[in-house]
Amino acid sequence: MSIDAYSINVDPSRHLVDIAVRGLWTVETVARYRTDIAQALGTLRRHGCAARQHLTLLDISGFIVQVQKVTALLAGMAAEPEFATRCAAIVVEAPLLRMQARRVLPHYGVFAERGPALEWLLSDRPAAPE
Repeated sequence: MSIDAYSINVDPSRHLVDIAVRGLWTVETVARYRTDIAQALGTLRRHGCAARQHLTLLDISGFIVQVQKVTALLAGMAAEPEFATRCAAIVVEAPLLRMQARRVLPHYGVFAERGPALEWLLSDRPAAPE
């Protein structure tokens, strides 16, 4: 699934959801994203991945600061058990944003590049990188 605001790819063999988000979102974008993520997770479940056992690679390098309503909707969605992930790696290029992400999401891996993020995510995942 891919639109201008995001792309979602599923790899059932690795129980992986690969997401890239970009641009400025609207409430309607969040609603569509919610539907598409639920569909992606349904695909994984049909391929034997139990609920909340998938891995998530989330590239936010192209995402910009969002309006409060969009941020609140995304935060609420992230807190719902339906969308919970076993482990997540976040890709963000800007050093300040990486530092903030590590502070806000200490249980996620935070990386400057996709390759190391995916490698960490698919490994036995020792402690999240500093």
